[in-house]
Amino acid sequence: MALNRRVFGTEHSEVAITLNNLALVSRDKGDYAAANALFAEVHDMDREFLRGRRLTPTQHAAAERGVALCEAWGKTQPAAEWQEKATAK
Repeated sequence: MALNRRVFGTEHSEVAITLNNLALVSRDKGDYAAANALFAEVHDMDREFLRGRRLTPTQHAAAERGVALCEAWGKTQPAAEWQEKATAK
């Protein structure tokens, strides 16, 4: 991850893809806190890049994964926050 950030910069799509993949691995390992933080970083990277324009498919997918993750984790408040992000325009 550190290498990707050095090579591509912090706001490059390759960095977002790597973060998303790390989030999926963390989720699959049961590390929901790490997965949630990584999904949030991917979502926020896309939001900053787009500066408030409509959600990209990647951003929407990250938000939907965040909802499912928090529901599986039993965290209703973060799930509601992710749901809000998933439906944002």
